[in-house]
Amino acid sequence: MTTYWIRNAAPLRFVFIAFLFTFAYTYLLLINKQVTIFNSRLVAPYKSLLGIKTPAQHSWHANQLGCPVIDDSEVSESDVVVYRTPPAHIDDRFPPPDPQRKDYREWNARTLRELTSCLALKNCGPNQEKIAILSAHWIEEGVVRGGFGGESIWGVSVYNNLRALGYTSFFALEWDEVIAYYRLFPDMVKVCPPRFTSVATLVNLYLHGQVILRDQIGECHLNPQCVKGPDNPSGIPAWKLFDFEYFPHPNGDFKNAGMLKGKWILSACKDVENHENPDYIQYIGYSIENSCRETPYIPLAERPNRAYILMKELVYLYLENFVWEVDYFERAVRDVGIDFVGYWKLTPNWKWEHVAPEKILDIADEEHGIRNIGPLDQKSFSMEVGKSRMMVGIGLPWWSPSPLVGLCQGVPFLNPIHEWDVEDPWNRARWKTQHPELNVYDPPYVYHVHAKNYTGFANALYRASVTEIPRFIPEDMTEQAVQKRLATLMETDWKARAAVLLAENIKKQEAGENVYVRLFFLIQYLYILNH
Repeated sequence: MTTYWIRNAAPLRFVFIAFLFTFAYTYLLLINKQVTIFNSRLVAPYKSLLGIKTPAQHSWHANQLGCPVIDDSEVSESDVVVYRTPPAHIDDRFPPPDPQRKDYREWNARTLRELTSCLALKNCGPNQEKIAILSAHWIEEGVVRGGFGGESIWGVSVYNNLRALGYTSFFALEWDEVIAYYRLFPDMVKVCPPRFTSVATLVNLYLHGQVILRDQIGECHLNPQCVKGPDNPSGIPAWKLFDFEYFPHPNGDFKNAGMLKGKWILSACKDVENHENPDYIQYIGYSIENSCRETPYIPLAERPNRAYILMKELVYLYLENFVWEVDYFERAVRDVGIDFVGYWKLTPNWKWEHVAPEKILDIADEEHGIRNIGPLDQKSFSMEVGKSRMMVGIGLPWWSPSPLVGLCQGVPFLNPIHEWDVEDPWNRARWKTQHPELNVYDPPYVYHVHAKNYTGFANALYRASVTEIPRFIPEDMTEQAVQKRLATLMETDWKARAAVLLAENIKKQEAGENVYVRLFFLIQYLYILNH
């Protein structure tokens, strides 16, 4: 692979970003004339910028580094600001990101101002000086451009909850941007030593090592001008690179996977059988809790008697993973008295290698109760689902967030069972379903129906149509649960974990085992882990 982009584009972009950072930092120091520090004394205007309640007249002094310190016993958790934005007289000078341009670099510029402001004023939030570089394009697509596919929903949840925890996040779509931001904010010494005791777990003024979330992390691991090593001491340490993969891939069997595997693979979906394994991939998950609650709950009696078909592509009906027969919908309209709605499209050349396009026939038939309601944005989708009495899975898409959107609106899900033990068909451990994370739930929330079972299909539709359920969010998909897992990602000592992994693999390789850390990388990692 050519390294032209690193030799040419990366230095120019790095110089630009470094200039921007230096300018912003200097500008903030000069412009903030309201802040005045006299040796060991901190005046009231600066206290207000720190978010401390000045009427309480806390006792302040400066330590030997000139950093503001407060009497430990007088601080409460409510005094600590999670994420600090610049003071109004600074922030008002800059325009916010333009919603029409949808340019992630404008979001980065705002984040850079926030970080440089709190660094200059020495008032960053507890986690604000810890950085996540979000390089998976799904995150930028969801946050900046409003995408709401499954991967983008995960990306939005990760971004929003990192922000809720007070961490700083930058978008970087290309490797040269990742390297530039990393070199701008490598591991640094502490800004001001924390002297708090009553809220010591909340207050941390270190510029902590970054994590980098991206698909195809192996592109950096395999590039000596990207990963840190003897010939590239300013490169990115391998242990800071995390594969951002929506589906659980325990063996790292995806394109350009990273070299560390295990907990360095992040997943949106929980493998119910294996996620407790300490050596398994790292389940981050997502939550739609906050966005879901923006849509009003509709009581069952006020909903039309209809079900929502979860089908993005019409060609799904002609793939081997389609679990019903095409006529099930028309039969259910007649037998159950329930109509069907949804939005599906016919994308040119989408998996047409499996079926000839002339054989693809649309199922939409409004006269017989089956209606394609057309393209929907995220808000409209949530509203249309909330007006339905059930969401019906057809086999694809796998692990979609859509059933969770439905459950949060009080709409149960029909979860098709693709494979099962014919001798023990209700043994869930042997099931392969459309949404494996929902296998643990029962009616009236989730109805599991075996493939090609019309009776089970019709019965589930009828029971859901007459049984009201409240909003339901699985416990591990709340915003709080996602935040807990993200905090683990951000606060774990991954360097120490990598050192243990390296030692184990050296022994395995000496014993002749085929381990995934190649000999070439052992030398690099030894250098990385000892510097």
